[in-house]
Amino acid sequence: MLPITRLLCALGITAAAVAFSQPALATGINSGVSQFAPAVTPGAMPTRFVKQDLSLEQLLNAGYEIRSSASSEGGAALILFRPAQPGKPLSWIRCELLGDGNGAVMLHASHAVTSDCRGLN
Repeated sequence: MLPITRLLCALGITAAAVAFSQPALATGINSGVSQFAPAVTPGAMPTRFVKQDLSLEQLLNAGYEIRSSASSEGGAALILFRPAQPGKPLSWIRCELLGDGNGAVMLHASHAVTSDCRGLN
């Protein structure tokens, strides 16, 4: 036996008791909803999330720059930025880039990619 296991056994403490005394670790959280906080937090503010009529390609051709991205096997989320221009304020847009079959095929193996872009301001 390992020394720590012997010590715990001598004290009459089981591994299960030690495991239950540790804080729970968050595993597998990928829904964007915290399992530790209420769904609506008291200070939550409504945020614009308006569908854009342009594809990711069209937005990039119109002067938007990719500022950040996160990807998975099925798709990618991109944050786009366009600096202020005469008569147009600066603009931020979030785009989802999905592979074939609405993300059913891995993005890097896809041939028919689609995008869903939403204005944030």
